[in-house]
Formats: sequence, structure tokens, C-alpha cells
Amino acid sequence: MTDGEPLLHQLEPRRACQECNRKKTKCDMRRPICGLCLRTGNSCTFPSKRKKPTQRKPQLKAQSRKISDSISKLVQVLEAASRGGETSGAQDGRREIPQTLLRDSLKDLLAEFDETEHQNDETRDQPADQLNPEDGSEADDAEEGPETDEQEIEQPPLENSAEPSTKLSTPTMSSAPDNVITCSVAIDLLNLFFDKVQAWVPILHRARFQARYEKDLLSDGDVMKGLSIDESLLFYSMFAMSARFSNHPRFAGIPVNRRGHEFAQRAREFYSQARSLRNPTLTYLQGCILLANYFYTSGPTHQGWILIGVCVRLAYDLGLSDIDDEDWTPIKPVDRVEKEEMRRTWWAVWELDTFASTVSRNPYSIDRKRMAVALPISDEAWFAEMDVSSAQLNILPGQSWRSLQNCTNQDERAWFLVANHFMATVHDRLQQKQDISPDEKLTLENEICCFKLALPTSLRLDAETLTFTPTTFARCNWVIGTHLMIMAASFMVSGITIVENDDRSVSSMGTGLGSPLRQRAIDLSRIISLWDSRYIAVAHPFLTCMMLPPYYVDGDILKTQPLIASSHDLGKLVLAHFSEKWKLGSVVSELAKMVERGGTLNAEERQLAKRYAVFFRMPRLSGNTPPDLNRRGRHGSTVSDNAPYSGPLEVPQHHDQFQANSYSTTMNMAAEVDVPQYDPSMFDPQNFPQLPQEFYNTNQDIDFGFSDFFGGYAWPLDNSLRQSNAGIMGSPTIPSAKS
Repeated sequence: MTDGEPLLHQLEPRRACQECNRKKTKCDMRRPICGLCLRTGNSCTFPSKRKKPTQRKPQLKAQSRKISDSISKLVQVLEAASRGGETSGAQDGRREIPQTLLRDSLKDLLAEFDETEHQNDETRDQPADQLNPEDGSEADDAEEGPETDEQEIEQPPLENSAEPSTKLSTPTMSSAPDNVITCSVAIDLLNLFFDKVQAWVPILHRARFQARYEKDLLSDGDVMKGLSIDESLLFYSMFAMSARFSNHPRFAGIPVNRRGHEFAQRAREFYSQARSLRNPTLTYLQGCILLANYFYTSGPTHQGWILIGVCVRLAYDLGLSDIDDEDWTPIKPVDRVEKEEMRRTWWAVWELDTFASTVSRNPYSIDRKRMAVALPISDEAWFAEMDVSSAQLNILPGQSWRSLQNCTNQDERAWFLVANHFMATVHDRLQQKQDISPDEKLTLENEICCFKLALPTSLRLDAETLTFTPTTFARCNWVIGTHLMIMAASFMVSGITIVENDDRSVSSMGTGLGSPLRQRAIDLSRIISLWDSRYIAVAHPFLTCMMLPPYYVDGDILKTQPLIASSHDLGKLVLAHFSEKWKLGSVVSELAKMVERGGTLNAEERQLAKRYAVFFRMPRLSGNTPPDLNRRGRHGSTVSDNAPYSGPLEVPQHHDQFQANSYSTTMNMAAEVDVPQYDPSMFDPQNFPQLPQEFYNTNQDIDFGFSDFFGGYAWPLDNSLRQSNAGIMGSPTIPSAKS
């Protein structure tokens, strides 16, 4: 070889030979014959020049898009199958991915490849002069294939890309309208719902749900087209809750907390259509429950408050409040799995009512003394369709801890509901005007001690019990929630002051070694230290309100006392984890800032404080009855209505201006001249003063994006809206269930 030949080879383009291009193999590009052609004896010809790249034919683009969609669908199925392989289907109720689904997906994908290959063969068989010169030849594309594809694969992901490099870059919904829910989107969102959301609102039997809707989910096009109104409400509500966890290309560029907004809007539309149903179904109630949870986890809304009232009325109308009463008769025969689903639906409504009424300091809609519903059993027993006996709440004073004593059912969520009931009972008692006697306070303190001692081993607060894994995080989060509820109840009870105290200042009562706020800081620190931060965002979002002490707090204490301040900072970090997925975490974080800052609230902050009044107001125990009308307690102790209540944070109470000697204990009718004469006209309704026109104006409420819910809900209601709402339950008082 002459000296000019290497220089000539260096100047020639580095291109693979035509034989290597045809075989799709790597060419070493040796001249004049490459290594592969030298070994196989084939003629080796290198292209003389690079042809100008041209745009592919439109039909090839369409074929490529169809193949991409098929691959995306197959990947979604395989991901679901891999997630299902992590745990046993018999243990957690997950049904294995049907073999027909995998087989059909592979068949569709192979059919797409065969069709494309057949069209490519026909194109290559055509004479060269019949090919469209503007489109270029398939051979040209093939010549560029090995090197070009290899370079594209080896390219690193973009620095600003939010998606991992292993994710497909082709959106699954590229060939479908935005309002169409394809199979891949539906399967992804439903699996995420059962993996992430069902853990804290377990109202659906996963195996039966998948078996019931498997055919609809595997249909081509829009999977929602074959569903009824109540089923569509349920599905869109599930999508709204689970979309925040999805990495599907459909949600690229959408903030996490906004990904479910479009589905919530559609769920709202189907809710409006469902008003015409004469006989509301359990599916309809379940959809309303999930939609109400979406509203309350997205921030305080008046519409969510009203929807919870609708859920309560629907639950009563379906007879769920007496499902375990001996005289209960179902409308149609139900098996143990269906009956357990009805129980869980009731408890989901009960949780909504308890949370919304507690944080707003409003009366509960559900009468806890008039319900006969057993506590839910474990998910494992329910999914396995096992017959496990359970027990009902024990509502006797000081006896709530006995609810699950000596019971076969020792499920963590059942204990959480018992603890939630006890906390709500203490909170409701503190809202009543009658003061608490020493015996009653001691009874509450004993109940807290009994509660802690009665907890089974699986609910103990230690590192050995709380082992967070993808299969146990739901159980561990219920244990955390149970202890948060006990902490809140203990904090409320310990702040009750029975005897007079000369020094009732915040500084002295809030900083003592045995102060309720200090003890709460110790308990909260211990609980959070055992909480795996990876699984905070998949815990019950309502636990965010446990990060702040109930009732009014002086912001100076949260900043000046090291122990209290450090636990408060821990709570704010937990809220930050919740805020990654749930807007409620951001709302409670804003409440924490308002509490820390103190001072006068602006108009918007006052509306927010009204929704969460539990953090800004004190209980009503301030002696509103004559003090000398003392009564005897259960054991003969004197109960005074003027006994002060300093609250858990011992903030000075503002008593009425009347002193003890200002009450009259006798009726002296001597001065009859001072008694006004009876005037019948004063009771004439026409003589009543007129209320201002804007007396019930709700325009000052904070708008969180659903101000037009229920068709623009506002008081007073016109007759048409009353009749429309009455269609839900056959009662014109439905909107006032939560007013």
C-alpha cells in the first residue's frame, strides 16, 4: 500500500458497506474489503456518497406511531405484572395479570411488526423509477440504520428532563384525544390507586373489582364508553386520586397536585347526572366518597363539606348504619365479602364526617350512639374471603379500649378507628358548655392508660414492630396514625384544669416540666422518629392535622422553647413530605405559619381559620351556668360549673362579665311594674326585622377551583335547585346535611 492510500482512506466517508447494512451488522469499514465480507467471501462495496436524508412517508409515520402505542401498552402490562410479582396474590388480594392480556398484547405487537415488514418488502420490490424521489428509499433509511440507531441509544438523557432515561419518550396518548381514556392509562391509574390510595381508603375488593371490569379495561379506544353513570363517577374519582402518583407520558409537564384535576371535573359532571338516579347504588356512594376525599385533600372547600353531608345521607338511605343489627335485612342477598365492603364504605363515610367536623368544630352528622356496624377486618382476610368475626365500637364512657378486647379481629385499621373515635369523643366533650368534673377527667385519663396497655403487640410503637416495606407500609402507617390519635386525646385531656389556678399565664403553664405541650412534643418526636419518610406521602392525608396541636397556640412558645420548637419543626418536615402529593399538606403548612406569626389575620386567612377552627379557638368550658347550682358527681364529689378550663395550652380564658354573685337564685316578682306587658304584635312574623340581603353571601370564601360545584352552590337555594338536590335522596333537606 502506497503512502497516498492511507490518506485517501482517511478522506473517504466513514460509512458501512452495503452488505453489512443489508445484514444489519457492525462493519469495521476496512478498505477495500471489510472483515465480515472477507470471512464470508461476499463482494464488499462502500457507498460513494451520503444521500440527503428525507422525511419518511406519512404511512410509515402512522405505522411507527401504532407500534409505539402497542409497545407502551405492553410495557404498562409488564410493569403491572412485575409489581404483582413482588407480593403473593393470595395474601394481598392482587389478581395475577391474565395470561390472555399478555398473549393478546404480544400478538398485537407482532402483527404490527409483520404488517410493517410486509409493506417494506413491497416497497423494495418496486422498480426504482416508481419510488417517489421526494420521499427517498427505504434502502437509504436502512443504510443509516445501524450507526444512527446506535448513536441515538447511546445519547444521554437531557439535563432538564424530568423523566428517567429508562422511560419511553413516546406518549401513549399521542394518537388519542385528550378526553379519551385508553387501556394503558386506565390500567396504570387503577393499579396506582390500589397500591397507593386504597392503602388508606380501603373500600374496594381488588380481585372482584378487576374481574368485574377486566373486559371493559381491555377494550380498544375509550374504556369509559361502556360504563354506567355511577361506575363512571367511581372510575373518574379513582383516577383523580391516583393520577398524582403516575409517571405516564400523558401527564408530562403537569404538576403533581394538578394531575387529577381533569378527572375530578369529569367526576363532578357524572355526579350531576347521577342525581336523576331513583335508587342510588353502593357504587354511587363509593364514587362520592372518593370525590369528597379529593376535595378535602386538595384544600378546604365548601363543596367538599356539602358532599360529605350527601355521603352521610346516602349511607343512611342504603341502610349501612345498621348492617350488623340483628334485625337488618338486605335488599338483595349478599355474601360475606359484599357485606364487608358495605361495612368499609360506612367507615369511610364515618372518617370523612369525623375529620371535617372536628377540624371545623361543628357537630357530627353521624349519631355514634345509633349505629350497629362492626369494625373492618384485615385486608388479607377480606381478599382471601375468610370469615373473621369482628366487634362494634364500645361507646360507654371509659370503655372504648374494650372494643376489640378478646376479639379475633386485631387489625391495625380497626384499632385506628377505635382511637379516632376516642379522640373525637374527647374533642366533642370539650365543645360542650358543661364543665368537666374531677371524676370525669380521671376517667378520661384512665381510658388513655388502658388504651395504651390494651394495644396488641402488632401496634406497639417500637422499631421491631414498624418495619416499613412495600407490602407492610399500610399496616405500619395505621400504627402511626393510632398513636397520633392517642397523643391528641391525651393532649386534650391533660389540659383540663379542675381547680382554680392563680397563675394561668401561657409562659408558666406552657413551659413547665409536666405541661401538656411539652409532653405532646415528646410523644410527637418519638412517633415521627419511627416513621419511614419514604412512606409518609402514602399515609392518610388527614394525619397532616395531627402535626399541629389542637386549639389555640401562642406562637412565642413554638419559637422560644427548644424542645417544643424542635418537635414543631419535625411536624413541618412531615407536612413537607405530604405536600409532595397532597395539597392538604401545603394548607396545614400555611396554618402552621399563621399560628407561628400570630397577630391579626387578614380576610383570606380568617376564612382559612374558619375551615380549621380547631387550631384557632378554645373549648367552651367557661362556666355558663349559675355556679351556686352545684351538682353532685357520680361519687358524691362537687361539680362546679364555674371550674376554669385553661385548654391544652393553658391560654387565659375570657370569662363572662357576670360574677358569681350576679346570678339571682330566686324569682322576685315584687316589681311587677317593671315587667313589660304582653303585646301579641311582637310575635307577628311580619314585624320581624329583615335580614340584610347579603347576609348569607359566600363570595368571601376562598376559591380552590371548585366554586361552581353543584351548579354554583350558594344560599339561599331556589326551588329548582332544591328539587334537583331532592332527587338524590327523595328529601328536600339534602343540601343542609352539612350547613
